[in-house]
Amino acid sequence: GLMVSRNKGNDWSQLSDDLAGTQVSGIAVNPKNPEKMLSFSSNLELAKSNDAGKTWQKINEKFNDETPLYIAYDKQNPAVVYTVTEKQKIYKSTDGGDTWKVVY
Repeated sequence: GLMVSRNKGNDWSQLSDDLAGTQVSGIAVNPKNPEKMLSFSSNLELAKSNDAGKTWQKINEKFNDETPLYIAYDKQNPAVVYTVTEKQKIYKSTDGGDTWKVVY
């Protein structure tokens, strides 16, 4: 799951039940709208949130069964998102993370 602290790390709680039971490996926050977030987990699941992580919806993208290692929004155009996989492939989304294509 995804944990959050609201007191500088003294206490932690689960942010959402939607990601319970998953090991979140990466998270990206939209630089122009922090309510929008993307996360991926060790079981290759990609999810997005439009409410600062309170709820999450799975995105049906498996990156050819490769494990994503990093995920980042384009700071100038947050509709563009990149991820790099374990096999050094770069995927790009131009719709905020809903669909992906290999670019390298």
